[in-house]
Amino acid sequence: MWRLASIIILPTFAVRQGSREPGEEALLRERLVEAAEVIGTSHADEAIVCKCEDYCTGRCFAASCSACDAATWSFPGGASMCLDAGPLGTGLLCRRDPATGQLLGKACCSSAPDGPCKLPPDSCCSSGSCKSCPRYPRQTIFPSLNDTQTRQDLRRSFIDAENTCKTLA
Repeated sequence: MWRLASIIILPTFAVRQGSREPGEEALLRERLVEAAEVIGTSHADEAIVCKCEDYCTGRCFAASCSACDAATWSFPGGASMCLDAGPLGTGLLCRRDPATGQLLGKACCSSAPDGPCKLPPDSCCSSGSCKSCPRYPRQTIFPSLNDTQTRQDLRRSFIDAENTCKTLA
């Protein structure tokens, strides 16, 4: 647990609102990407509950969740999800099988009873959609996964003619 805390917390001391030095923001983003690896291979005894405001603005993550495979978003209308950097800069998150560690292609946060991240029951986002929720302001920390500022091994593209999400690395 200390490793995860040190990965996330240490760079935040230097990155305060209005006092950013060149490179500090990039350092923070890189540390969050590193933390994503630790979080994805971790396991928690209890699921976290993610408020709709956090879920709908892309701020939720939980132990045993990692970036979904690009192919998860290969369907008509999947472009925005394919290119979304998600809460940790690696892409939107999917659950891992606790026994095998394999990605399941299921959203990290859902109303499923056995998931690592739960959405509040009977809420505007309990279905996994934010369409019936108020519009919450979204803060962008990471560029889109097709942006040249995104680390090369995380970059993706969506081919509209084929409805295909592809990793560029």
